[in-house]
Amino acid sequence: MNLLGAGAPSTDSQFFAATDVTFSVDGQLEVNKTFGSPRISSDFGVSGPQIGKLTLSSYPLVGGNSTNTANQLALITGVTGDSISGNSILFGNFLLKQCYLSTLNIQISPNEPIVVKSSFDCYDLSSVTGVSFTGANISNVLTTNGSGAYLESLHALAMGVSGSGVNMPQSRTEIDISLTCSRTPTYGLGSIYPSTVILDNINRETSLKGEGIGDICSFSGGNGIVNLNFGKFSDFITGTSIDSLLNIGITGKISSQALSASPDAGVQGNIVIVENLF
Repeated sequence: MNLLGAGAPSTDSQFFAATDVTFSVDGQLEVNKTFGSPRISSDFGVSGPQIGKLTLSSYPLVGGNSTNTANQLALITGVTGDSISGNSILFGNFLLKQCYLSTLNIQISPNEPIVVKSSFDCYDLSSVTGVSFTGANISNVLTTNGSGAYLESLHALAMGVSGSGVNMPQSRTEIDISLTCSRTPTYGLGSIYPSTVILDNINRETSLKGEGIGDICSFSGGNGIVNLNFGKFSDFITGTSIDSLLNIGITGKISSQALSASPDAGVQGNIVIVENLF
């Protein structure tokens, strides 16, 4: 994916480590009905242009084998906003154009790599129509730093919660951040591709679940405040100072609170913070 511009991505610097990817195409059809004529079960007409849907789960890469860390982190920070031409995504040999983020989910669990799930609406399928899927080979990228080179992703062990003195290695809290982008495509008369895709709103919901939630979340009236910073896993492993690559500041209304207790999990809290970002 090329999330830094509208051009075609390069597999040498803009590949993503996805654990699973799904691509589908939704055809917009309507039933053709003629007054006084018998109904034909397979008689449909096209009511609108086709829209592709790409969903993927990936690990944001930040190490030496990710030659464009900014493009990786842009999946979290750079594609939720307004865009005139959208982004280009190369899925195997399929070049998808005019792609706009619709949902984004960041899953943070103690002692585990951070997983980012995203879905895109793809409006320009001109480079895909009539093309057979053959995939792509990026094995050359995996040996950029020599034999046995590794891929390094964002990890819960290399992140912290600013302002509280508590970092994720000491925390048993699971954090789930979900964003939803609502957009409206605008088409010219007779056009099958939108001239623009208007961003209507962005909503974000953050769920904190586990022990000692109050250690990482501060409160102001009915609002919850959480500040997260992310660094390199290799810095944590080597014991060096962890430089922040990414910060996410969350300030929103607390929509729900819950407290549960069980012999296995002990006492756990659950707080949900909602925000309207656009």
